[in-house]
Amino acid sequence: MVAINMRLLKIALLVLTLGLFLAAPAFATIGTINIANAPGWTASTSYALKDRVTAGAGWNGTAYTSGQPLCLFGLTVAGTSGSDATVFNTACASGTPAAVGGGLDGSVPSGWSGATSVTDGGATWKLLTRVDYVTITGFSCDDSRNWATNTTYHHLDQIVNGGRCYSLNSTFSGGTLPCTSASSGPGPVGTTFAATPESDGTCRWGFEGLVTYTSTAKRLPHQITVIEAVTYQMQYGEDVLVQIWYGGAQRKYYGPEQPGELSPMQTVLHSDQPGEVNTYCFADGSIFYMDCQSNGVSWYVTYRPPSGDSFADNVSPGTGPLRYDDTKGVALYTTAATGSNGAGDTWALGDGLTKIKGLQIKSVHGVALPTTPGNSAYFNGPTNTNEVEFDGNIIEGGGINVVSCDFHCVYHNNVIILNSSTTDALAVHNKYQAAFWNNTIVCAGGGTNLTGLGQVHFLGTNTVPPMNNNYIQGCTNPYAFVDTFSTSGANNATTTSGTPSGTFPDIVFGTGTFTADSFPGTTLTGLTASSQLANSTVGGSFDARVKDASADIYGAAATFSFSQSGAASLAWLSPITPGPDIFGTTRPISGRYDIGAEMSSATSSCTLDSVSLSGTHHFPGGSTSGTVIGTMSASTTGSCASPTWSIMSSGNDHASTTCNVASGTDFQAVGTTLELNTTLAAGSYTAICYKATIAGATPGTYTQAVDITGDAAAAPVKGKRKVGRVW
Repeated sequence: MVAINMRLLKIALLVLTLGLFLAAPAFATIGTINIANAPGWTASTSYALKDRVTAGAGWNGTAYTSGQPLCLFGLTVAGTSGSDATVFNTACASGTPAAVGGGLDGSVPSGWSGATSVTDGGATWKLLTRVDYVTITGFSCDDSRNWATNTTYHHLDQIVNGGRCYSLNSTFSGGTLPCTSASSGPGPVGTTFAATPESDGTCRWGFEGLVTYTSTAKRLPHQITVIEAVTYQMQYGEDVLVQIWYGGAQRKYYGPEQPGELSPMQTVLHSDQPGEVNTYCFADGSIFYMDCQSNGVSWYVTYRPPSGDSFADNVSPGTGPLRYDDTKGVALYTTAATGSNGAGDTWALGDGLTKIKGLQIKSVHGVALPTTPGNSAYFNGPTNTNEVEFDGNIIEGGGINVVSCDFHCVYHNNVIILNSSTTDALAVHNKYQAAFWNNTIVCAGGGTNLTGLGQVHFLGTNTVPPMNNNYIQGCTNPYAFVDTFSTSGANNATTTSGTPSGTFPDIVFGTGTFTADSFPGTTLTGLTASSQLANSTVGGSFDARVKDASADIYGAAATFSFSQSGAASLAWLSPITPGPDIFGTTRPISGRYDIGAEMSSATSSCTLDSVSLSGTHHFPGGSTSGTVIGTMSASTTGSCASPTWSIMSSGNDHASTTCNVASGTDFQAVGTTLELNTTLAAGSYTAICYKATIAGATPGTYTQAVDITGDAAAAPVKGKRKVGRVW
């Protein structure tokens, strides 16, 4: 993020005034885009339950034809397929889709019952959904603009030529813009990512990927430039949902090793701030990129699996395990070795205004979700990814970090694993402050000086977002920062003891030198890892669920609320509260909040039996605020957390005694002590109610009324009067 460039603003306003700008394109309603990478149907093939295929007029049995209907089918009766690919065509073109996934365990979901069936030799299939793309790469780089001769192109123009995508980025390609394509020839033909840009007249094109198949009906528009040096944002008029479907047992994950995908896969330049250039909206003139729609209303692209295809749909919270498992839901994955231009990374995110929900994303050797703010190694030029929400994902990386973001990103209910041997690696890297709550972060892999969360800069004009209820395990530094700034955190827990210290370089983006520190708002430190998670060892048996009711993080979190308004703010997500966990379980459970991504289904063995107040329950009349009456304590049975204490000025205690309305003004609970809250005269103060609360206990609260007396001052003792020398 940078300050407003007034020169560019004046240029933009002048162009608008003179009417010299291009008209805003009229985009059709996009709605939902469906991506399904299941293999294309083949003849005379033995299919088993859990298998899925793509079929329809867009697939002839050996090749895809863009623009023709293509659908995803799930197997309901195992058998050998027939020899005719066209048996799927009618169902795909006009049938009723189930519109839900599932069946990953070999069962036939009830949600498929009303969908159109196709009999194919000895196999029977159900229509699940119509398909717009079969790769993430093809979805991201597809565009309605095709290359043409003698055509003027501008900065960030994106074109398709012969099923290949190319972008025109002045920062990356050099040359003068606008440019003009050649008067003849085939246009750009290169197929190498991040190679030297290909010359075409005065234009320079960078290869962006292959469009293996496109329905042509749901193209997500890219940014374009109306006048050089000023980037204009698209306005869609609606939020866009991108559903990523499970590919079946024969293609369990999306990744660079799959046909038609790049390494890394990319989503780029649909909404971004390339090169930190100020961005504007058609028909709006807003200088804030997050307001890129008329009337200042933001739009977002959400990536998530359909119902039935997420790991949260296929893993029981009560039985688990909670870890990466591509047999349990949609996964993005790579085992590629790390190299130049992002090789070895899984999914390079180059779009802002994005929500990523319920996905599994893993890189064995590299970064799972790099956003590369300001880094020209990706996307054929610099980008800055802003306003991204990561909600309920499992993200694991083996490189210099796991996931990163530029500005105003939000992380909640994620399991984030840094499985790296790289010195000074970070699990999460934020260029600017981010909201961070109810995440489980684990540092593993044997690396030296590993960090849970790294925050680089602070934009002082923005309220500091919350960092609440996070669990950080195995990290040398739970937290680190480059710039000193205020933080807002509470109820965080870590296995690290003491306060980390020292400095180390930012190996992710080279933005400066990090200073190690405790995680903001940490209330539990030095925890034993094996006592917190069901299985704390990263690997095939790892399980990020809360171990049981005896875990220190069980019931140790608390509710909170955060609201913000304004264009450069988190207003798009306000108000922020704990919300549901990674499985969608509603918080709290019986008033209990757990630290980390999962709200445990374990039943507490704690019983809150009674409470008591030590001392005589007296104080000298006229005593001031802070005078201690006694110490409050609770009698419990089983494994219980420490109680929190409060004073009740309404309601009844456990024996139905009505609480004195003056309780809350005259007395206070400070830790475990009951004290005066003001100066009180001598007298009787009856039915003063104090209450213990233990999250998850049975019952969760216990209130006790007590009578407290303010004693009158004792009269002075009169002595004998002296008369002469005689007493």
